[in-house]
Amino acid sequence: MSKFCTTCGASLDDSATFCTTCGTPQPSAAPAAAAQPAAAGATPASNAAAGVKNAFGTVKENFKPKEIIQSMTLDNIKNIRKNPNKNTIIGLACCGFIFIVILIIVLALIFRSPYKSVLNKYFDAMEDCNAKKYISVTMTDFQKEYAEDHLSDKYDSLEEKYEDYLDDVKDSAEDEYGDKVRYSYTVKKAKSLSDSKLKDWRDKYLDWYDDLDKSDVKVSKGYEVKCKVTVKGKDDDDSRTVTFTILKVNGDWVIADQDYD
Repeated sequence: MSKFCTTCGASLDDSATFCTTCGTPQPSAAPAAAAQPAAAGATPASNAAAGVKNAFGTVKENFKPKEIIQSMTLDNIKNIRKNPNKNTIIGLACCGFIFIVILIIVLALIFRSPYKSVLNKYFDAMEDCNAKKYISVTMTDFQKEYAEDHLSDKYDSLEEKYEDYLDDVKDSAEDEYGDKVRYSYTVKKAKSLSDSKLKDWRDKYLDWYDDLDKSDVKVSKGYEVKCKVTVKGKDDDDSRTVTFTILKVNGDWVIADQDYD
């Protein structure tokens, strides 16, 4: 013989005092003739939904942050096996969950591809004509200094010069593809640069800027990133393959070169 939960309709033992599915307390066992299935018209789906709702309601009622915090004492934690405290267990579970989330975030930050952040900023700057962001991912510190020292009288600042440049690029793109031009990219291949190639890039910088010493330029990491770049406007779109050389120069990541296939 068995009886059924008065809330979700789950089958229970006659001696059950609460539902093992939804947690609802059950009345004392009634005579066999009185045992009835779920209410007429109820379906398994509706019964299950009611059970889930009731279960979450039970958890919500039992979750009392203040009591959990108060239970997180050193004695309760030490004696968790001998004398388990429900609130202490919940508190430890919450701490474990938070630790896992933080660990995932930290690992994601450590092992994410640095070149993706650079490319995201680059294309955002192109779309928004954001000169400050564009300069930050295309020029090293000594390149900015050199450019500012050799700024023409036409501009009051380096940002003003590149705002002008980005506006021209946007106008040209809109002429070809229509309004609301957007850029997207897909990385097809990425490889780290060898120490010899990093050295070659350092030497290039030293050749380009005569006033720099070897101690002024440190190229510590680098990638060649082959991408499919798509330009899409209101009227048309186009895609092409571009290989970006992205370097970490004096601690900052910059796009040092672009090669169009």
